[in-house]
Amino acid sequence: MKNWKLPLLWVLAVAFTACAEATPSQKDPDPLQCTDGVQVGADGECSIPTIGPGMVNMPEGPNDEAPVLDNSDLEEDRQHFLTQEGPGKLRVYVGESIPVGVRAITYVGEPAPGFAVQFKIEGATFGDSLSADRAISNEFGVAQVILTAGTRPTHYYIHMTGEQSASLQYTVDVVQRPEGGDLMPPPGAPPGGGIRGECLETQGTYNIHNHYEPGRALGDGVFGVLDQIHQLLASPGGFVADLISQRIGGFAGDLLGGVIEPVVNYLVDYIVGNYAPDWVQWMLIITEDVSGLLTEMEIEGTMELGPRDPANCTLRGRHRWETLVFIWRAGCQPNDAMCGRFPIPLNQLGVGLSESEFDAAVVRSLGPVGYLEIRNHQMQLNLGVAVIWFIQNVILPQRLEVNSFGELLGLVIPCDAVGDLAADYVSGVPFLGFAVAPLVEEACEAGLEAAGNFLMRMLADSFNVSAFDMAGECKLRDTNGDRSADKIEEGRWTSGLQGDFSGERR
Repeated sequence: MKNWKLPLLWVLAVAFTACAEATPSQKDPDPLQCTDGVQVGADGECSIPTIGPGMVNMPEGPNDEAPVLDNSDLEEDRQHFLTQEGPGKLRVYVGESIPVGVRAITYVGEPAPGFAVQFKIEGATFGDSLSADRAISNEFGVAQVILTAGTRPTHYYIHMTGEQSASLQYTVDVVQRPEGGDLMPPPGAPPGGGIRGECLETQGTYNIHNHYEPGRALGDGVFGVLDQIHQLLASPGGFVADLISQRIGGFAGDLLGGVIEPVVNYLVDYIVGNYAPDWVQWMLIITEDVSGLLTEMEIEGTMELGPRDPANCTLRGRHRWETLVFIWRAGCQPNDAMCGRFPIPLNQLGVGLSESEFDAAVVRSLGPVGYLEIRNHQMQLNLGVAVIWFIQNVILPQRLEVNSFGELLGLVIPCDAVGDLAADYVSGVPFLGFAVAPLVEEACEAGLEAAGNFLMRMLADSFNVSAFDMAGECKLRDTNGDRSADKIEEGRWTSGLQGDFSGERR
């Protein structure tokens, strides 16, 4: 009986066991132990028994025809395009500076870093300018510049063009800031401004801590997709085999069309049965990791409250998100509240800081406490891009030392073994005009990439919400008796991204 070399799958078991308490790099690997009847070879690897020659249907036609691999699907997946976030309409005050940008993503839905984007203003301007005419996308796919409005109101366009991608256009309205429209008091003014009327004075900037439950806003769709992804990862044989065999054309494709699936299924069953018996449970843990991101998430930011109208206690405010914090507590001690917090600055994740002005009112005041109602306003957050980045850069590397779903599947479908087993399976076919093993190995590597892309695209498409209509309520508390709000307590966002918030005056 021949033996084909199997990659070091013991690393998989060690890594996943270690991640329950620490990242794999923090654990020393256990000594390699192979399954019964299989020994550690001189090269330090376990070996796997061959599947043996199988029944092969010999196709008609010449068997010396050059094999063809069709990877056009991967070529399309790797292409980039530009996408806007929000309505593509910008409103900026005279003399104000704001970030302007776009996101470069692949057709899989993954951010595309290192992508050059050209920016150009077209239309009547009065000193309006961009900080640069070219920007490179960051790790989240964001390419942005700073727009500074000129000295007079006007209307114009900003065109953004990426190499080999369609251009995008934003419309810009430069407007005069309304008289008395400043939310913030002049420098040096005392907080609150004293007693004016019966409701608490509100004017000031408050640091806000938001604790959100994004799953409520996203609905059941994304969790259903995660369940499908778990099923395909847990039992990948037929799914991956189809993506391998369908890209082999010509005589080779006809010959190997019925070979790939039994080979892949044999390999998966053997590896899972002998080296990774908890594979199904491990895949469940990974998808539960993602689900956990969607049930507990924090955003740090600010809330600017303008002066309240003493006649009716109404006011204007500005809500700003600044830092997204994912919570992933794998390996954390129960009493370590700061462990497992992963902050992502939103000026890197998003095209710009997500902020929105809103109307509000102090609806009643009881002693040192005022009750504030915050009315509907829209906030932008591309949560899908953030989750995909976190999966590829945190969860998968720390769990199993891989960076994609395709690499994850490669742990139980090593392509060199697929090629060797396929060659052995058709070894009874005489006078083949091509080398089976390297052909199938190359097709397998492409098939695994396609499988990973398919799963990631499923997940990206399930995040169909990036604009959230926010409204909420909270208590304002005066802590020093000057009738001015110092703290925000018991805040609750009742629509959009639902959750709790609190804060205090800067």
